[in-house]
Amino acid sequence: MVLADDLVPNLIVQSVKMMHQNRNKRSLKPSMEDSVRMAFSMTDKNHDGHITVDELIQFVKKTTGLTIDQTTRRGFNMVFGNPTCDLNENGTIELNEYAGLMRMGMGMGK
Repeated sequence: MVLADDLVPNLIVQSVKMMHQNRNKRSLKPSMEDSVRMAFSMTDKNHDGHITVDELIQFVKKTTGLTIDQTTRRGFNMVFGNPTCDLNENGTIELNEYAGLMRMGMGMGK
């Protein structure tokens, strides 16, 4: 069984770290916080300040090259509306919640 508390934050962290490493290779020397903000902005395709499950899956697929199967998709769906990750339980992820997922995936807690 997919554990959203482990798998999804780890996939998000992997995606952002890959983007951060690519930015470093281009000598931009961004902070990880800047990379998280940029990743959020890139994930939020319609720039409404909220990330949907489909936007997040597309970002992870694009940055990691992974194929997201139905089991993994269910893990992503578990994050949205889960009060541990989606703090206001509105079914989308905002920047502060996205940063929280990053901390969870990096083993830093909330």
